[in-house]
Amino acid sequence: DGVVYAVVVSLGFATLENILYVFDGGLKVAVLRACTAVPAHAAFGVMMGYGYASYRFHFGGKQSSPAAVLLVPVLAHGLYDAPLFLLQVESLAEHTVVALGLLLAFIALGVWMYRRVRWTMSVLVAGQMSEDAKASLVVDG
Repeated sequence: DGVVYAVVVSLGFATLENILYVFDGGLKVAVLRACTAVPAHAAFGVMMGYGYASYRFHFGGKQSSPAAVLLVPVLAHGLYDAPLFLLQVESLAEHTVVALGLLLAFIALGVWMYRRVRWTMSVLVAGQMSEDAKASLVVDG
């Protein structure tokens, strides 16, 4: 449930953010943000919901930090925004490598989070969370 609620909240935030950006940028910005920002915010919500579930239900018998519940999606949002803001700077050549590096880091984080959530859900749905799997949840995430 935490993942669902967090995704709903993140999509509400994306809606407000998109309205503000579209008023300023027009139809081109609306289409671009619909294809990138909306899915990104949903992914940030998944990260927050997964972190909250880990915090609330003590996967592996060890409670995670409540700060991590907010910090991980905020950092992911920063990895999403940083290349976009860097590429808008007038001296584009200076920031292209940094922007591409940040973009690759964002994509890698997204792939890792997707695989992590799928693995956790398969373990939980199967109802066969062994002690090794619980320990792995604490160590890896």
